[in-house]
Amino acid sequence: YQPNYFLTMKLPFWIRKKCHQYTGSGPLYCYITLNGERSKDFSARIVIDLQKWNAKKQIINDNDYASNQLAKVKNDLFKIEAYYIEKDQPFSVNDIKDTFIKYRGVPTEKIKLISFFKKFLSYQTYLSQPGIKTEPTVTSMRVRFHKLKNFLKHRKTEDILLKEVNIKFANRFYKWILIEEQLTNNYAMKNIRILKQVLDYAISEEKLQHNPLQTFKFRFDKPKSISYLYPNELKALEKHKFAQTRLQQVADLFVFECYTGLAYSDAMHFNYNLNIRKGPDKRHWIELHRQKSDQITLLPLIRKA
Repeated sequence: YQPNYFLTMKLPFWIRKKCHQYTGSGPLYCYITLNGERSKDFSARIVIDLQKWNAKKQIINDNDYASNQLAKVKNDLFKIEAYYIEKDQPFSVNDIKDTFIKYRGVPTEKIKLISFFKKFLSYQTYLSQPGIKTEPTVTSMRVRFHKLKNFLKHRKTEDILLKEVNIKFANRFYKWILIEEQLTNNYAMKNIRILKQVLDYAISEEKLQHNPLQTFKFRFDKPKSISYLYPNELKALEKHKFAQTRLQQVADLFVFECYTGLAYSDAMHFNYNLNIRKGPDKRHWIELHRQKSDQITLLPLIRKA
């Protein structure tokens, strides 16, 4: 149809609820309306904190970088509309959307796995800043990234196309970790799980239409029974002096965890000046936010710790 150029193109933005239900953030989506016609929904490729999004005013609060990205998306879409108007030919809102998607990034078929994995890690690092993802989780993902690079080197290549990743590739990666690296089944499965998350992120970025690992069968071994230290063993560890400073620090941290019940991530974030307070019983107590549950925990600080 021939559009009415006196009508203004509208660009509503929003965050899908399912995207931020567990993370507190998600990608911004958009659609175009013009002359009573509505385009299909598409991603603006901007990830924002839900608390900073003002849906009524359509602005991002306290985030200059994301605000600039949003302004650029709007500007690009209006430029595309102006381009079609200047051509003086009929066009639709989906023509504007398709042109925007086609020319704002690398075509899907040319995107490579390692390159995109780096982008995924950057996104995870961004999520760790507001505390949505913990630093140990992001560090673990980086370890998986290097494991994948080593696997590709084993196959005499530096990178492969994202579209080449499939269940056959995942099975080869899994077997390589088991046989060549001589690591456990659960460790290998966790590597495949991270790879699947990378592909899920590619879908949210509109780089893939579906996840080829969606039907991959994850089989984890049951955790082995925990072996506990006897009091005399813990005492021996306390008294032992390691030659290497790093090993001594690890041993001291482990002993501290034993006497406080703190997880590794919580012990690493422990600060005596910030996390110790006196309770009504005049004793010293540890007060901190658990990294995993984000719940405030109160623990008595016993003398041994």
